[in-house]
Amino acid sequence: MAIHTLAVLVENSPGVLARVASLFSRRGYNIDSLAVGPTENPKVSRMTIVLNLEGHALDQVSAQLFKLVNVIGIAEMKELDSLKREILLVKVANSAATKEIVKKHNAVIADESKATISIEAVGQSNAIESLLNDLKPHGIRELVQSGLAALERGDKTLAELAEQFALHPNQIIQFRQYALEHMAELFDKDKAPKAMGVSGEDLKDLHAKIGQLTLERDFLEGALSKVGLLSAKR
Repeated sequence: MAIHTLAVLVENSPGVLARVASLFSRRGYNIDSLAVGPTENPKVSRMTIVLNLEGHALDQVSAQLFKLVNVIGIAEMKELDSLKREILLVKVANSAATKEIVKKHNAVIADESKATISIEAVGQSNAIESLLNDLKPHGIRELVQSGLAALERGDKTLAELAEQFALHPNQIIQFRQYALEHMAELFDKDKAPKAMGVSGEDLKDLHAKIGQLTLERDFLEGALSKVGLLSAKR
């Protein structure tokens, strides 16, 4: 088993987090940490998911994630190619010893009373773990720790993955909404069930089946051409 970090771009819409979490629970995979937040695009959110998996299982997870209708792009955040940080807030006794530990780890005292201090630290997972190990003998009163956040090094961005369709994420979102409303027009009737994972009779109830909806890439590209979006560039 090995630790893997996935960065996932998703549509910023209700229920997306529940669908992603459900995918992992159905397959019996444990999520070590999951952090979700906004991006530079208000229509898109970014998830950072830390998993303990074998390599072949990671490939399966990535493939299943990409089938979710709300997922725009996925990439594994390799150690050498990404920046990874966690945030820690921890409350301990107010003493000379705990303040010395704060200095040692380049942390910050965010709040102080006569009895306790609240420490703020930002760093890599091993640095956060080291700080906590030094504080434990002094008694940890309370702590809260964020999930891991990861960002690619250099010029590349995860959003550029969407360019495999020559599309901006906003345009993928636009297509998917159009597809839900006009599915019968976009796909031939004999291909629609295969592409969408539903029977022809279910097409009229497609909105209710959005959680199970899958858009295979070859059909996505053909449908995009039909509605005139494929040629649209960033």
